[in-house]
Amino acid sequence: MLKDARHRPIVALALVGLVASFGLLVAQTIRPSIPPQAYAELKEAVATLDESLGHSNYCLVARDVRVLYWLETITDEVHRHPSECTSRIVFIDVLKTPPRGSELVYRGRYVTAWTPAKLHPAPPPAGH
Repeated sequence: MLKDARHRPIVALALVGLVASFGLLVAQTIRPSIPPQAYAELKEAVATLDESLGHSNYCLVARDVRVLYWLETITDEVHRHPSECTSRIVFIDVLKTPPRGSELVYRGRYVTAWTPAKLHPAPPPAGH
């Protein structure tokens, strides 16, 4: 291809420069899938749920893959589907309003956690 060995370093530098310039453009567009404040609030939400519900008394479900990814950096006890749970189901999401009829168990500026009434019915009244 290049018969003159003196031109090879110049061509190699040109190719490296081209690849590096594309890399810099791409690096400027990469960002986390959730804001850092939301990640900090996810950590706070998990700690609050552990304290208020008891670590082993609930099953955390994150249907959004982005939220699931970040939660997996905080706790191993997170699932994608409620069918994977054997205890009280708690959905958690970023910037989402819980459905009507659900019990709100955590509300922050970015993060909301709730238990749907359909998946976790209230126990019958005492004496029945």
